[in-house]
Amino acid sequence: MIFFPLNTFSLVYLKQSYNSINKQKQDNMGTEEIDTYFLNFIANGQRMLSEIDRYSGRISTMTTFFHCDNSIIQFDDIKNDAKITIRYPGTPINKKRCRKVFNNAFILQIQHDNRKVVIKVFRTGLHITGCASFEQCISVYKYVKSKIGGSVVCTREPSLQLLNFVFDLKKNLDLSNLKNVLESKSHIKDVFKCLYDRDTYTGLRVKHSNGGTALIFPSGKIILSGVKNHETISNFDSVVRTCISI
Repeated sequence: MIFFPLNTFSLVYLKQSYNSINKQKQDNMGTEEIDTYFLNFIANGQRMLSEIDRYSGRISTMTTFFHCDNSIIQFDDIKNDAKITIRYPGTPINKKRCRKVFNNAFILQIQHDNRKVVIKVFRTGLHITGCASFEQCISVYKYVKSKIGGSVVCTREPSLQLLNFVFDLKKNLDLSNLKNVLESKSHIKDVFKCLYDRDTYTGLRVKHSNGGTALIFPSGKIILSGVKNHETISNFDSVVRTCISI
């Protein structure tokens, strides 16, 4: 078993007595309390999904942060797992552009349910990108946890960083006309900004002042990106309804 300090970009971070006490508290934390975090996370996700069920929408990708203390982690199993790729801090991703990974995190790449999922391992938690459901996020977290040691324990409910939905209205749309219709509605014009130039981008971009963007395409496909909560989806309901009605 190998231990290294994470803050010097090795495989394990060791801290003084505070973390030892904190780790003991986590070891004493029952699975019932941790499962409550996950159940709340899924329940909030189902509430969001209920908003798009009537449009036959689906999640294309999502990013979640699992808050946990990674004070002592072990990478022995990961190094021997052919399904997982590790990128160490400071390792170039693209040699031509000389881009580097985060200097304060390890990046893991795995294949999970035929999807490429990227996990950034910070000292304060796991940043998971590429999942297609709330349940898959939890499954990936548990899988990674099993590989990096039992000391990794979720300390509170996971946070949704952003989520992208895809709708298919199964009808062609005249985007120039749609833009005019949207801008003619005062309740939409006051909070949305519509951008459309088919010479530079094939889709109509509809941005909400409080965050989130709908990318609407002539085929009737809609990508709702940058969703962070239930309210973001509700804000775009009038836009989707307008697309259906015209």
